[in-house]
Amino acid sequence: MLDLVGARPRSADRVAFHRWAAELPLNQLVSLGGDAYALGPELLLLEMARWVDEVDLILLGHELCGGYRVDRSREEGIASAAPLTTVRAISRCVERNAGVAGVKRLRKVLPHIGEGAESPMETALALIVGLPMSQGGLGAPKPLLNYRLDPGRRWRAAAEKGHYRCDLYWPDRRVAVEYDGERAHTGALRISADARRRAALQAMGVTMVSVTRDQLYRPGDFQRLVKTLRQTLGLRSHARCADYPARQDRLRARVLGVDREAGDLSRLIRFG
Repeated sequence: MLDLVGARPRSADRVAFHRWAAELPLNQLVSLGGDAYALGPELLLLEMARWVDEVDLILLGHELCGGYRVDRSREEGIASAAPLTTVRAISRCVERNAGVAGVKRLRKVLPHIGEGAESPMETALALIVGLPMSQGGLGAPKPLLNYRLDPGRRWRAAAEKGHYRCDLYWPDRRVAVEYDGERAHTGALRISADARRRAALQAMGVTMVSVTRDQLYRPGDFQRLVKTLRQTLGLRSHARCADYPARQDRLRARVLGVDREAGDLSRLIRFG
């Protein structure tokens, strides 16, 4: 809870009071009614930076800047929702709150927070591919999420849609990575539509890599996927750190939510 008057009541079970080291921007608070306020999304990230590690902070940042919310009441576990903030707004919050605990960590991870993810699996893929090798990622440039590709006049005849969305996209490499979720990509009609979509994008000069759930969760399949992604994106194949395989395994376990050593806050961020 926030202590706005300086009295700082004694903490109780499930309630803790903290002092804010900088001027508190009231426009970054969310009214809960009456005299109750909650931290807005930017200040929430700044506060969470005190308690969670960098990977969890990036995961939370993707969700706040993305078009989904973790919702365990739904069968698929997520719900579509408008983004709560942007990377630019978070950056402004960081600059306004220099000196607040957690600001250094949030500033460090900010370049790795992406906008536009529409599911936790898209976020997981973005981190697996885009984080530095020192953190267990593949070291690719940060991808654009759900990037819109317009065929234009040249490729209009090959396209059956006015535009296409790519889960992860690198414009300079013209490479798209798509996550094929089990529920969204089943049945003959869906398979046929995916094939036509792939053909249209290939005609536009886009190289597509499809990623399945098994490729992410099964270690052997994952390593074959890594090899394909490295070749397609033109990435360095050897890490400078000797324990890179262990770092890669830890990152994959954390972003997929199968890390047995993850704390309660990590589980809350990943699963709600």
